[in-house]
Amino acid sequence: MIKSQKIDLIFTEKIIQKMSIREIPSLTKKRKLSKISTILKKSWKFDLCRSGYDLYWHKACQHIKKHENIQILNTSMDLAEVFPSLNNFNIFSEIDCGFYNEEMKWDIEYIKTQILKLCEENKTIFIIFDLNNYFVIPEQNFNKKGFHKFHKFINTGQIHSVCMIFYPSGKNTYDVFYINSHGNSSFNEKTYELKVSNTRIKEYKFNSNVNHIFVKQFLKFLQAYFNTHKCNPNFSGRIKLKYDNTKKHNYYGCNLQNGDFYGVCFMYPLIIWYYFNRYYHQIRHVGKRKTVILPSVSEMLHKKQLDLFVKTCFLDFSEEFGHLLLSRSDKYLDKFIEEKRTLLIKQILDKFVCFITQTNIQKNL
Repeated sequence: MIKSQKIDLIFTEKIIQKMSIREIPSLTKKRKLSKISTILKKSWKFDLCRSGYDLYWHKACQHIKKHENIQILNTSMDLAEVFPSLNNFNIFSEIDCGFYNEEMKWDIEYIKTQILKLCEENKTIFIIFDLNNYFVIPEQNFNKKGFHKFHKFINTGQIHSVCMIFYPSGKNTYDVFYINSHGNSSFNEKTYELKVSNTRIKEYKFNSNVNHIFVKQFLKFLQAYFNTHKCNPNFSGRIKLKYDNTKKHNYYGCNLQNGDFYGVCFMYPLIIWYYFNRYYHQIRHVGKRKTVILPSVSEMLHKKQLDLFVKTCFLDFSEEFGHLLLSRSDKYLDKFIEEKRTLLIKQILDKFVCFITQTNIQKNL
């Protein structure tokens, strides 16, 4: 068998494997909703809530990828190291990222190098960020005898998952989109709390929200690196990154975690990746009678309709919520999500966990 025939055969086999996957919209609405404890237990079993590299969800995200011109990366950043040294670009220099190649082999590279390489190839890049020490909360401090004698609560740094999209919008030009499931709530987060000890914190206050501050500094670092480096010596020109603090480049819609008391932020970037990947070049018919036509993800990003794109990623989990997402204000949606509390979180998490852990995906990883 010649090489070209072998490649065609491999590609055909991949297509057949992916055709057998039950997509999220096709999962039965009549299926009994699981208990939140059962869903979370299954999430832990498949490492969906774990931060790290080369985990089950990494493989699954790569397996369902439909487009050769899109690359998904995973990385982590410790904000406890970033904010005390914001003006020192060296804090970003050693950050790496993980990814799979087309042969499903895991690889690691400096994120600055990998993003530059993919930009020079005019690829669209989807990055899942695990932000360590995103915020600090006092957690109960138990020992074998119950509460600790002196400190019933201790400061504990929390991880938060977000995503970033590098979208090629022109020759050597990329628009960068930042998506935090906290939406408009993140706009008012202008103080970063750094854990100093189990009982003390140090506050860093800014005029802008903390998400914008670290994203802006990270992109400044990348731009400076891009201005002085090339991965491909034959590449002509320099890559230019475009980003600002407006809703054109940041998701400031309803707070999708408003009713989340279990810390399931991990599911939002994964769900967004699913719809980003599935409808990147494809229009979508939604609504009860499928009469509403949504543009492709690529078109929405080209027109900087980030709010619309993110909300359309959550239409299939609850008929009531799906209808409201396209017809009500963010203020109304925030109140609705908060009032639904665990029910809406269960509806979203249950269906997504059912999808990502299905046998048709497991057996091909």
